[in-house]
Amino acid sequence: MYSIGIVVKYYNILLRKKYKVHIESYLKSVYINKGHYVSYGDEVMENEKFPKEVVSIAWILVLGAVLPMLDSTIVNIAVNDLANVFSASFTVTQWVVTGYVLALGIAVPFSGWLMQKYDGKGVYMGALGLFLLASLLAGLSWDIQSLIAFRVLQGFASGIIIPTLT
Repeated sequence: MYSIGIVVKYYNILLRKKYKVHIESYLKSVYINKGHYVSYGDEVMENEKFPKEVVSIAWILVLGAVLPMLDSTIVNIAVNDLANVFSASFTVTQWVVTGYVLALGIAVPFSGWLMQKYDGKGVYMGALGLFLLASLLAGLSWDIQSLIAFRVLQGFASGIIIPTLT
């Protein structure tokens, strides 16, 4: 649902720039049916597809949001295996999950401050880059302590990514 609102927002911006169409700043209603019908208040445009730029932006946003959501739950399945691989106790290995969730919760208010201070696109792309770097480092971790540290970094980046999409 969030991605449809973002697509409509960017579609609105592209229409103003590209076609010089005046669109009311207050969006009364939006109806999307297979990307062909969009209603902006009293103005109706039918049989127009979304521009490729808008579709690519929507895919980037959706895929960027899915990764942190999946990552928050997927490690729960592997906690026992991680304990065996790193020869660590189960209680220490649980910090892989706990650290991620705690960092995610801490980063959410920080994300709001970043959005007010800096550009939203830059914050999103920076957080996504940090998330990907932390994911790579977590995959290459050499002991349980490094895995926990990199998962905390991943959680912090996720806590910044998720609120920037709303």
